[in-house]
Amino acid sequence: MDAIKYPLSINISDKTRLHEVIQGLAYIIQIWNNFSDEYLAAKLIARIERRWKKWEQPILILSCILHLEYRLKLFNNRNINYVTMGS
Repeated sequence: MDAIKYPLSINISDKTRLHEVIQGLAYIIQIWNNFSDEYLAAKLIARIERRWKKWEQPILILSCILHLEYRLKLFNNRNINYVTMGS
């Protein structure tokens, strides 16, 4: 569980950037997807996904798109709906 400490510590910092929140969540999801206890992993991933639905997703996603290093490399262009992203 030491692998989870770093992204969690970043996400609770008052200096956290928006793109770091998404990176931290993606990293935590990857860890739980490979966890040996599938039941626990499924429950925790479902909880993270419920919270994700409550957040300002367009702002977080836009922070990655506008980041100079990441841009659209992290996204599948077929899944991005530019029309509804700003609504």
